[in-house]
Amino acid sequence: MSSIHTIHTRRLVTAALFVALATILSFFSITVTSTLEIRFNSLAIAAAGILLGPWYGAAVGALSDIMGYMVHPSGAFFPGFTLSYALIGLIFGLIAHKQASVSRVLIAQAVVTVGIDMLLNTFWLSLMYGNAFVVLFGARLIKNVVLYPLYAFLLCVVAGPVRQRSAQFLTKLN
Repeated sequence: MSSIHTIHTRRLVTAALFVALATILSFFSITVTSTLEIRFNSLAIAAAGILLGPWYGAAVGALSDIMGYMVHPSGAFFPGFTLSYALIGLIFGLIAHKQASVSRVLIAQAVVTVGIDMLLNTFWLSLMYGNAFVVLFGARLIKNVVLYPLYAFLLCVVAGPVRQRSAQFLTKLN
């Protein structure tokens, strides 16, 4: 088998493991209201983006959302959230793949928190439930202000081992 096939196979297997991990983590959520939920599956999606890059990160995000719904449906399936999860992997891959420093991870998490969690997902929820964006945004703003430090801390804890593994992984790929 040529080295390019080995590289491709290794990336696919790693991506599949991240899809499985994110899918499993999606089972564990804290539902506050029908429009306010706390989930931790985005940690695995972010780690996939950091380790594998933006396109694999996006694929892991999209596939884990679809698999999570197929294995453990909770509520109606809405493709907007699939796009949101894909964007999480893409953003972390674009910002932190080549250099997974703490500052880059914090920046990526800030972009995801504001752009995806607070704006895009609030828009999706307003479409799904027919609620005004502004009404939903207030509660989601509070949630994200409280959760940003927790997610940032967890990602920084995860980013260290992922960063080390990424260096080893990229060395083997080159």
